[in-house]
Amino acid sequence: MQLSRDVAGCAAEVLETSLAVTRLARAGVRQRSPARLTLSQLRALGFIRSNPGSRLNDLADHLGLGAPTTSRLAAQLVGRRLLTRRPDPTDRRRSPLYLTPAGRRAVVLATAAGAALVAERLEGLRPAELRLIRRAMRILALRVDPGEPGAAE
Repeated sequence: MQLSRDVAGCAAEVLETSLAVTRLARAGVRQRSPARLTLSQLRALGFIRSNPGSRLNDLADHLGLGAPTTSRLAAQLVGRRLLTRRPDPTDRRRSPLYLTPAGRRAVVLATAAGAALVAERLEGLRPAELRLIRRAMRILALRVDPGEPGAAE
């Protein structure tokens, strides 16, 4: 499929800007949140918050990581008491994952820390510019993840 120059250029700008925003948010999460989560840890906790009782392979699929890496990541979060594994009485091989109260707090605080650093960069924009950015983000979210409009995880 041949893309127009406008579409290809826009896609390149979206990707470049998305990576820059991700780096900025990651810095906020790492530097300002009490839990000092990595972005992968935050994404894992966010997924389990939205999908309580998920299995390790569900989490691996979401994160795009292999099973051994995801297992180590989950073990770290369990060790930090942010995640818990509850035995499944019907299937001993399955250990559904759930957030602990501390895990829920960590997600809220880390997300707020990342958003605060991004907000600092948006400070000083005119209201019309902020509305334009929000509108563009909604349009992009619908194209990127049509199953969950507005979900930017």
